[in-house]
Amino acid sequence: MSAAPFAPNIATRDAVKRFGHALRRAVLDRAFGPDIDQVLNDQASAETERRLYEHIAAQLPYYSATIIAAGDPAERFFALAKLKDPQGRPLTDVIENIVVGRVGNYVAFPLRSVKLAPAAWHAVLTHDAARNIRAFQEISVTLPIPGVWLRSELFPAEVRKTEQEVGEVGEEKKERRKNKA
Repeated sequence: MSAAPFAPNIATRDAVKRFGHALRRAVLDRAFGPDIDQVLNDQASAETERRLYEHIAAQLPYYSATIIAAGDPAERFFALAKLKDPQGRPLTDVIENIVVGRVGNYVAFPLRSVKLAPAAWHAVLTHDAARNIRAFQEISVTLPIPGVWLRSELFPAEVRKTEQEVGEVGEEKKERRKNKA
């Protein structure tokens, strides 16, 4: 769904202060990053604020999508409830209030049911060869990024500062594996 229906004037100090963290991560022109920081720290000049707000206003659908995706789910629910699909149903009856992705000016939400999709999409969605994943289901995704290795475990991560401590972790794991066998 396009962010345009949610596009109030977000090119304001209040909006930047409230959603600055999200705007900072998604800023289209990295030159505006320091300007956002200055507004957040109440150190921006009038000229800096004017330049930043003009940039946000010129890219309003994109930054609206950023704020919708990062915003409070309760507020998003009430905003979605005001919008209707082509059949006149509130969007909250059609989609789940879980942001599953964002592309440009669009925010993606999962459908509550394939039956709620437009008729032309029923066959495609029903006979989809890929596994249908709901937003609340867990899946594993492997991201092949050269030089970066990540491992997830069910307990909080510990930061090891010395090579000796890092070596101890490897020894602890070997000992645990031995004990399990």
